[in-house]
Amino acid sequence: MMHLCGSSLSPFYERAALTVYLKDAASQIKLGGMPCDMKSEEHFGYNPVGKIPFLILDDGSSLIESQIIAEYLDTVLDGPSLLPADPMAAARVKLFCRLVDLYLALPVVERTWPNRGFTQDEKLKAVNEDLPKAWDYLERFMDDGGYAVGDGLTLADCALIPFLFHLDMFTSHFGDAGVGDRPRLKAWMDTVGRGDVAAESRVRAQKGLEMLRAQQAS
Repeated sequence: MMHLCGSSLSPFYERAALTVYLKDAASQIKLGGMPCDMKSEEHFGYNPVGKIPFLILDDGSSLIESQIIAEYLDTVLDGPSLLPADPMAAARVKLFCRLVDLYLALPVVERTWPNRGFTQDEKLKAVNEDLPKAWDYLERFMDDGGYAVGDGLTLADCALIPFLFHLDMFTSHFGDAGVGDRPRLKAWMDTVGRGDVAAESRVRAQKGLEMLRAQQAS
């Protein structure tokens, strides 16, 4: 059985895990946990970058990078496809995921996460300049109907949902991280961001945070 390694505290792991949950395919794959210590040679054997998630395949080989893993799982697991059949719609889903990675994940969430070594000025730049830009880019390429692309959940929604937990934490430290008066993002927040799938994702991330704190305290 394949093993998706990592923790839902990581929005990148959670993106791939959401793919499994939305396909109702959790019985087809082992979800979460690590087969080895993060600093071990075994871990770097699975992922030479040294990060999570990574996917251990049935033959013992591995696949890395969350979006690549999500697309692979969407292809090989039973359940409804999360990538549209229409080529342009599929391209727009992949574009949206790329925008999340480039402009929301890396400059904003990782820069403001504790103990990453960034200065207060760098963190404030993320709050005041980078986050509004990220929202603007996502707003530009979203659909109007309450979902990122199309009329249902896709891999694009899987990319954005896991960051809601981190943006909640972001807001508690730096002020409002809301989407402002951007109508498409507001519709998405109402339809997806406050829905059951996002709520369950937040619960998994909170459990991951509690486990991390317990490990650090021991």
